[in-house]
Amino acid sequence: MSSKLFKNPIYKYHRELLLWGIDIFIVLVSFFLAYWIKIDFEIPDFDYFNFPKAILSITTLVFVYSVSFRLFRIHKSLWKYIGQVEAYRIGMSVLCSSVVLLVCVLVSHIERFYLGIVVTGGLLSTLMMFNVRLIYRTYRKHLNRSEVAKRNALIIGAGDGGYLMLKELTQNEKYNVNVVGFIDDKKIGSVISGYKVLGDTYDIPSAVSKYDVQCAFIAIPSADKENIRRIYDICQSVKLETKIMKDTHDILDDS
Repeated sequence: MSSKLFKNPIYKYHRELLLWGIDIFIVLVSFFLAYWIKIDFEIPDFDYFNFPKAILSITTLVFVYSVSFRLFRIHKSLWKYIGQVEAYRIGMSVLCSSVVLLVCVLVSHIERFYLGIVVTGGLLSTLMMFNVRLIYRTYRKHLNRSEVAKRNALIIGAGDGGYLMLKELTQNEKYNVNVVGFIDDKKIGSVISGYKVLGDTYDIPSAVSKYDVQCAFIAIPSADKENIRRIYDICQSVKLETKIMKDTHDILDDS
């Protein structure tokens, strides 16, 4: 059902508007929490509550954040690829919004009481927006794994090349593989981005048997041809489909 939602034309054509709505909702919730924290979690007395002022404040909040989101294009990127660039855009958009709101409070006759709310609300907005994206990314990964039977794979090489290979395999759905771990002669027992180094190159046959591995990706661009050939022969001895990274700019090469 979830996959149908993501492929729905309405979602595809109105995706940015939907994401804008989610982020604005997060901002409103964050500022409500910031206000509630500021009044020590007491229930407001609605008999003395200034509703016109509240509506004006909410309208200003939504307008300022919407403009900032638009300027930093935070809804142009795909949530499933959330990373440093997206985190920077979110952080800068919230920072600029907070600065504008702080200036509005200082130059107007609004109580200084609201300065703390603007700062706290901005911090909560940043954390919640980023976490919602991480949850979405994790869910999409789980959804993709459950919908398609993937082949188990080993990444041979736990250096920079192996890390780049891991990112490519986990983010690019065309490979259709489930990485079970790394193989490296020098980093046995280490953990790279949540994936364990299962052993050295001579442990490939046992890893294949234990984890039901069908394919291997050799990601050691700096290795000499003799060593690559040795590793390739080990993979072939256990009938693994094997691909080789030539360099970090040419991720895969069929072998």
